[in-house]
Amino acid sequence: MKAKRMLALMLALTLFLSLSAAVAVSAAEAVPGGFTDVAEADWFYEDVRCVHDAGLMIGKGDGIFDPDGQITGAEAVTIAARVHSILTTGSPDAADHYQTYADEPWYWTYVNYIDRYVGYFGSIGSYDSPTSRRDFARLLASAVGDGAEEINEIAQNAVPDLEENALTAGIYRLYRAGILTGNDERGAFLPDAPIRRSETAAIAARILDPTLRKSITLTQTGWQFDTAYTAPGGWFTLTLPDWWEDEVLIWSGKSSFKEDKCSIAFYCREAVEATGYEYGGFLGAVGIRPHADSRSWPWPVMEIAAVTYPDGQTYDITLHFASDVQYAPGTEEAYARQFRSVQAVAAAMRFPEGCRVTLHEDTARELLQNALTAAYENIYGPFTPLETKPEGAVPDSEYLRWVIPHLEVSDETDEYYEFPVIFPFRVDKRTGEVFKHYNGLDPFTVPFDPAAPDALAFAG
Repeated sequence: MKAKRMLALMLALTLFLSLSAAVAVSAAEAVPGGFTDVAEADWFYEDVRCVHDAGLMIGKGDGIFDPDGQITGAEAVTIAARVHSILTTGSPDAADHYQTYADEPWYWTYVNYIDRYVGYFGSIGSYDSPTSRRDFARLLASAVGDGAEEINEIAQNAVPDLEENALTAGIYRLYRAGILTGNDERGAFLPDAPIRRSETAAIAARILDPTLRKSITLTQTGWQFDTAYTAPGGWFTLTLPDWWEDEVLIWSGKSSFKEDKCSIAFYCREAVEATGYEYGGFLGAVGIRPHADSRSWPWPVMEIAAVTYPDGQTYDITLHFASDVQYAPGTEEAYARQFRSVQAVAAAMRFPEGCRVTLHEDTARELLQNALTAAYENIYGPFTPLETKPEGAVPDSEYLRWVIPHLEVSDETDEYYEFPVIFPFRVDKRTGEVFKHYNGLDPFTVPFDPAAPDALAFAG
């Protein structure tokens, strides 16, 4: 397969050298395609010439290339299909003339081609809306395959805003081949940003003409699991367990819901790396969308908070789960542990300074259950919940085994939720912090430290 790809790339290079020579002898064709919005001084001039001469990008019509315009999902599929056709046949014709039905949208020719010849299973978002840099690059990487020669030293996880895993391996291949270079001196990818047509032309031209590829070096590992992870755009921050590095993947990007402003998905690493399929081992996804008073969800959802950001806009923060259970390879116990940890990480998420946060009751309950369970295991040993409330006078350790999984709100103010345990506990609606409350003659509230030896002693 690799030899076949290399032969195809050599064929494409020969095609472009001949095309470039033919264009060079024609002074009348100084501007590729006669585009009125592309000048010889533009950084993308040669890239536009390359993709135009190959029949890969032919412009918007009326002499317009629209270099600052954004690529839609339909255009992304079209470009990827033509790239694959050029690399394998030397011409875009195979993709342009792929059989389709008359009543299908124009781009369905290319969708059918990709499905049959490329086998891409990822997302490109809406066909009519701008696609993200991540989705476009993953699609192109699938069209190119593994035939592009590596010319750059790119360390594992060296792209500062893109973890290297089974979902992003193709993007890293494009970096190592000099097809992608990043958007700053660090090599940042900006995965969630839309991609401009000029940038698209540059990437596609480097795929087709190896002489245009760029040499870069990225050696600094930018992805850290033992520190906080801030979502693209700064919407929120997650604190990740150290053991996630080996077991849980994070994929930041837009979900299939157009209303979502940001989405972070979590996957079982073992499942994804074993199957190479985007939805293998799906654990859940945090989504942020404009606040709605009434909502309905197509799959199970944990509502985390309503957050008003400094610009005055309010958003609902939710954790979406798979509509059906997708067991990961290995033990169900390991999968259950990962699934549970995702809930805990999402419940404890932090928001930028200046935000007004109102945690959902379920999130407050989740945070308190986690804290109480940690305290129980620190004092009494492994925690085993009870489904039935024990009768009569029982030790606190026995009562806690029932009450922790059955917590209910007994009081609520603008600042906190209160839960009766052995004595009252409060969860701050804004920060998620947990407190013990003493409601005696002189009431007071103290922070709850699950690691303290007296964590479950009466607050007074």
